[in-house]
Amino acid sequence: MSEPVIVGKNLTQHFGRGDARVHALKDVNVQIPTGQWTSIMGPSGSGKTTLLHTLAGLSVPSSGSVILNSRGSQIDLTKLSENKRAALRRTQIGVIFQDFNLVPVLNVQDNIKLPMRLAHRQVDKGWYREIVSRLGLAGRMKHLPHQLSGGQRQRVAIARALLAKPDIIFADEPTGNLDSEAGDAVLTMFRQLVDDYGQTLAVVTHDPAAAERGDHLIQMRDGRVVSA
Repeated sequence: MSEPVIVGKNLTQHFGRGDARVHALKDVNVQIPTGQWTSIMGPSGSGKTTLLHTLAGLSVPSSGSVILNSRGSQIDLTKLSENKRAALRRTQIGVIFQDFNLVPVLNVQDNIKLPMRLAHRQVDKGWYREIVSRLGLAGRMKHLPHQLSGGQRQRVAIARALLAKPDIIFADEPTGNLDSEAGDAVLTMFRQLVDDYGQTLAVVTHDPAAAERGDHLIQMRDGRVVSA
């Protein structure tokens, strides 16, 4: 077994104070295996989205550590500044959101390339053409997000996350705003990314059918991992 891409150690996360304090994560230990699709599942309030945000460096845990094994080095995300974590999310950690998070005034081409431009990195033109073609976006490059269907917008978000060839892509309820046909198409693409390109995925979902498309399942309840 190769080493995991991400390791979360003794993660706790709480919000608020006193009687209003909410414990979203309670001493969570997880590993995201390399080159596989890990589904993170649980009921509303189980902590699954908080765990994704913590592992992706979108938030810092109250205690514990998140180690990214990236290209021969170990990076503790919890010790990095907000700016350094944001820089990693442009290059080494991809994130796909339920609401797509596209820039409305930028066309498809510019939305896809935006993180690479912010990171001042050259785009691999061959890889760019391949993912655009694979995701069926070649005829949509000049369209603005509002001119696309929900499924097409999610494909743009996937292309944007893939362009930097990240170590891992996190997806937070990626089919939540899609109809069943578009959602199934996105899940099929995820499966192909893992099987054909060896991409590592961590997908938060409340949908058992979506979770079953993955290779590995982490189930959460009340801020704890109950099976992994």
